[in-house]
Amino acid sequence: VVSRSGWSVTAKDGSTATISNSSFTSSPKQKQANVSFPGKIQFTNVDFYLGEPDSAPESGVASAVRVAMNSNSAFADQQVKFNNCRFHLSESGRPTWKTAAIYDQGDPTDRNNSIVMTKSIIDAGFTYGFYGNRGGIWKISDSAINADFAFRLRHYELKGVDYSWNITAHNLTPADYKIEYAN
Repeated sequence: VVSRSGWSVTAKDGSTATISNSSFTSSPKQKQANVSFPGKIQFTNVDFYLGEPDSAPESGVASAVRVAMNSNSAFADQQVKFNNCRFHLSESGRPTWKTAAIYDQGDPTDRNNSIVMTKSIIDAGFTYGFYGNRGGIWKISDSAINADFAFRLRHYELKGVDYSWNITAHNLTPADYKIEYAN
């Protein structure tokens, strides 16, 4: 699969999807790249590219992949897995806007929805490797996150729901990665 700009993948209701040996480009000036209600989606040996937006992205952060586990629903036990994937900025150089390889809209941890990354590389130049808008579960191992900040975490309570974080990180490079935290 080769996608030039704007794509969306959905596999809800317990569905499973595997996408391999592919290339996807997200260009916020046209359409964001979205993984919504993922069920169980695995990307293997996939290159993700972020093109430069011509105006500020709606969220203030342009991302190569945007993950939304839930909207007004409460789906549980979903997973998005990135195995041996690479995240790149466009060839036009570093964008003027804040950028993230993966933007996670967030989800309460008690729903057991997770983003998993193994043996993957996030190129230098991204502001954030993982941008977390609310809480969630991230499991990252044996990967290189060369962004300015490996993680950007935001924590708050919304409508009585506590959006906390459960992050497991093993064998990351560089070992002295930075985390940005915001309330």
